[in-house]
Amino acid sequence: MFPDFADLLDITVPDTAPRHHISDDILLAHAAGTLDTAFGLVVSTHLSVCTDCRARLFTHEDIGGLLIEDLPPEKLTADSFDRLLARLESPPAPDAPAPTLRDYLPDGLRWTQIGPGLKHAPLSGFGEDSGRLRLLSIAPGTTVSAHSHAGTELTLVLAGSYMDELGRFQAGDLADLDEDTTHQPIADSDDTCICLVATEGRLKFSGLLPRLIQPLIGI
Repeated sequence: MFPDFADLLDITVPDTAPRHHISDDILLAHAAGTLDTAFGLVVSTHLSVCTDCRARLFTHEDIGGLLIEDLPPEKLTADSFDRLLARLESPPAPDAPAPTLRDYLPDGLRWTQIGPGLKHAPLSGFGEDSGRLRLLSIAPGTTVSAHSHAGTELTLVLAGSYMDELGRFQAGDLADLDEDTTHQPIADSDDTCICLVATEGRLKFSGLLPRLIQPLIGI
């Protein structure tokens, strides 16, 4: 059910368990199958290494099953009986494997410079109503301009680490951000920090220069 985290980008998973996790609202939406593909891929990738969030997900799924069992039975009509017979007579279709991040990675990633020490690689293959998904590369010691968000943003650290107003995030940690969050991440280790980022809209930069060049870099 959960892809192997290390196989996604050939990264090394730290020995310590993730310390930053998925919020209950996002996890419930994932359990209900209502997250779009971009956000679902970020959540699934985090779940592949986080036993805590997997346990919480299974709890949410169990609760959902109990709620369905408590629903009042529907009256069986002739049409519903015919549909039930047709389903019983037809062999069940095999479950399609859940898409993983690897399915959306091109053969060769094309990184685009978007600032000093900053590169990104947008990933395609999502519907018009889906969130945007990109890989973000932050060189050691580089600071991302202070910004807030137009809606939800999920940022999963795949390699390296960064620090911001919310704490320190390393490989496996997930930042669950919204329009009320303003932060200024800085890559704080000797390794390049690579993040998988899903967003609902463009960033809202605090500084004038980032706002001026934002139309050119597309974030």
